[in-house]
Amino acid sequence: MVQIICQHSGLEFEAESRRSKLHPLVAEMKKQWSKDGRFREGDKALDTVKISGNYATIEEYIESVKAHMAGVESPYLKAKYDRHANRDEATEARAARYRQNDLLRAHGFMWQNEDGWVLFAPGGREVTVDQALEEINGKSRPELKQTVVEFLKEQLRVLVLIEKAPGFYIRHNNNSTDYCGVPTGYIEGVSLLAFLNEWELETVSAIADTLTLRAEWGNSEGYDTFTVSLS
Repeated sequence: MVQIICQHSGLEFEAESRRSKLHPLVAEMKKQWSKDGRFREGDKALDTVKISGNYATIEEYIESVKAHMAGVESPYLKAKYDRHANRDEATEARAARYRQNDLLRAHGFMWQNEDGWVLFAPGGREVTVDQALEEINGKSRPELKQTVVEFLKEQLRVLVLIEKAPGFYIRHNNNSTDYCGVPTGYIEGVSLLAFLNEWELETVSAIADTLTLRAEWGNSEGYDTFTVSLS
């Protein structure tokens, strides 16, 4: 027996001689198409599924080809689309949390990790997110304007600091939960802003030249936290 690559599926199979070019299941299917007068249509389906690459075994390849011929969505292609959709939903949910946390920080609220993330109001009171949002919505327009102006000034100060820093030192705050793989130690040759974007790090707080960051775990059930020093 010799190992052969099927010319349609690209998958390896065993054959008695190197003259064989088709996996037996593919050959059987093409033989049936010849009887049914669908040979040309079948060949197009074979190529289409091969280009998609949405299969790992010959059985999955055959099922995807049959689904294409029947004008229905391949179960394996659907599974791939579902995975992408779930990933997109998770990305959007993370972006929404980042926007909400930016709003909270803009109004002086701060997250602190005390055996779990706790939100504190400017005066040091522990509050829920809903309570914080209610307080923000209840502010008068002048108060809102002044708070946002102060927040933007602080953000500008941090951005200038980031841009001027030739490098930065980042340390993990709890090595026992290092699930995100973020590089630590002294980092140079890359801007902190680019580093934050590459590793999807969220700024929790910025005090003087020290930033507290966090990265969400892939299962969305927790965070790794980091401290960055720019001095």
